[in-house]
Amino acid sequence: MENDGNTIIEEDSDGKIGLSDIVNSNIRVTFSCLNGKYRFLGVYKFDEKKSEPNLRIFRRIYKVIDLAPCSLEKERSNLTIEIQEAKKIPVEVLRRQAEEESHSQADRRSYEGMVYIRNSKVAAYTKIRAAGICQLCGQPAPFKDKDGEPFLENHHLVWLSRGGTDTIDNTVALCPNCHRKMHILDLQEDVDKLIRIAKGLD
Repeated sequence: MENDGNTIIEEDSDGKIGLSDIVNSNIRVTFSCLNGKYRFLGVYKFDEKKSEPNLRIFRRIYKVIDLAPCSLEKERSNLTIEIQEAKKIPVEVLRRQAEEESHSQADRRSYEGMVYIRNSKVAAYTKIRAAGICQLCGQPAPFKDKDGEPFLENHHLVWLSRGGTDTIDNTVALCPNCHRKMHILDLQEDVDKLIRIAKGLD
């Protein structure tokens, strides 16, 4: 059996298995094992049109997923790299590949990680202190939530994942746009500005 990733080719030089015998077993499921960790490589379906009596072709219909828990942060980083590489492909080629590889349901994976339990009083005070104004761009919250409160998101200046504290002098309230900016760019000039605000210096 030869596997190039998206296609499995089964050769039967003796012709002992006719194409009609594939009807009840027209699916192939493949795995790999490395250091005790299993990786699901895909589900492949028999391609009757491309197959011949002595050459059976299977096309992958479900893509690779990891069965072992993996890091969500690493997965996001990998996706960012893959998107940047995909942008280098000519747009018409990219569109065709996207259509060919599209599935009605996205692949699913299990993750292991840490959830930080945040102090509700710190979160509430931070938003009250901001008074409905983003503390980075200075603009009013873009909308109100279901309770009629200005929608702002709490942001830790030193991220909790980096050892930051869940305290009012390490927390500010930002609009969703600025919050994403801080997590993507994390510009020092923005951090310095927000530190001054959180400490009541501005």
